[in-house]
Amino acid sequence: MVEDKVLAGLSNSLGNLTINSPNVNLIQQELNFYRSRLALITSDYWLVPKNQIAGISGYFCERCQVFEQEFVRDIGYDKTAQARHWCDEDKVKSKHKLSTNSSDIAARDDIWARILLNSINSLNPNLRYLIATDVSYAFNVLASSFDFQQVNMLMGIPDRYCLYQFHESARPDWINRALANLDKKIAMEESEIIDFLKRTKSTYAAIEVSTKESFKIIRVMLVA
Repeated sequence: MVEDKVLAGLSNSLGNLTINSPNVNLIQQELNFYRSRLALITSDYWLVPKNQIAGISGYFCERCQVFEQEFVRDIGYDKTAQARHWCDEDKVKSKHKLSTNSSDIAARDDIWARILLNSINSLNPNLRYLIATDVSYAFNVLASSFDFQQVNMLMGIPDRYCLYQFHESARPDWINRALANLDKKIAMEESEIIDFLKRTKSTYAAIEVSTKESFKIIRVMLVA
């Protein structure tokens, strides 16, 4: 019968089928590799949900010529990338001096800004607003009792915030809008975000805005 022939043919096929035994040693090697990688990740890195990351802090070290970025969960408490950075002295000795041409510096800043923007987009593509808070009063109160360096330390500069200075003649429009709308979100074009990141190399910073008559210290942050 047809069924008998089919079964006989299947029996012959199975009889000729060779099943290789698993390579236990290879499997064990792969398991050991992934265990070591997992141990490295859990010991050297923090694994947190994206929605718990409040910002990104970046820093370029001129000594070892390395640009780093750090994810920050608690802005104003967590250390900046500058405060976390440690130079590898072996790399410092092997590096060549960077160009000081303004065009080369601008090109490098643009590259780092776009690296940060890519990280922002992967983290939260809705970070398209800037909010500024005036903290000048706190600086002035502390300045009445401490010197400039001590005031900065008490205000968390540069360990918690990096400070940047902008004179009135060189202020970009987004700073003027932030000053005119303190504690309010202002919309930022992508070109303005790039400019912000080129200057601060972070999604947040402390900025000193000076005029002939006075100065302000504002804290600025990219927000969704």
